[in-house]
Amino acid sequence: MYTLVEIKGKQYKAEEGSLLKIDKIDKNKGEVLEFNSVLMVSGEEKTKVGKPFVHGVTVKAVVEDHGRDKKIIVFKFRKRKNYRRTQGHRQQYTLIRVQKITGTAVKASAAEKEGAAKKQGTVEKADAAGKGKAAKAGPAVKPDKSVVSGTGVKVKVGSKTDVGSKTDVGSKTDVGAKTSKN
Repeated sequence: MYTLVEIKGKQYKAEEGSLLKIDKIDKNKGEVLEFNSVLMVSGEEKTKVGKPFVHGVTVKAVVEDHGRDKKIIVFKFRKRKNYRRTQGHRQQYTLIRVQKITGTAVKASAAEKEGAAKKQGTVEKADAAGKGKAAKAGPAVKPDKSVVSGTGVKVKVGSKTDVGSKTDVGSKTDVGAKTSKN
């Protein structure tokens, strides 16, 4: 069984006994960490994906070590400007070992099935109550006829600001159209 867990904004695949290299956490060696932000749980038979997290599932891990990664050279250069800057960076990290994944996808899905059954019951009651009434045909919200979309821009028809625009439909003063004097 494995999980996808979010730690400090990054996602990691965690299995029991696996060693994860994460961004530095201010904990001492041997301290126990618990992560509730589990995005997905995959078991032998079922896979459960959260919205955004799977409820009831936690990942317990122990801090093993702290360290610094290999050095990265950051070099900035602008041609013909005599501009060269060199900078080095070593990212700090924490090694954690996943001890236990508590909660299962089966328990989480059983709770969701109960919730879905309750929702289904309320929907059936609403359908039974609404059978005697006739349903209206057509959309519930009428579209605004005063707005015309032309080339992707919505313009109000007949307003003073749209005179001469290509999307000006049906206004009294069209630019380029000959008007007769009364």
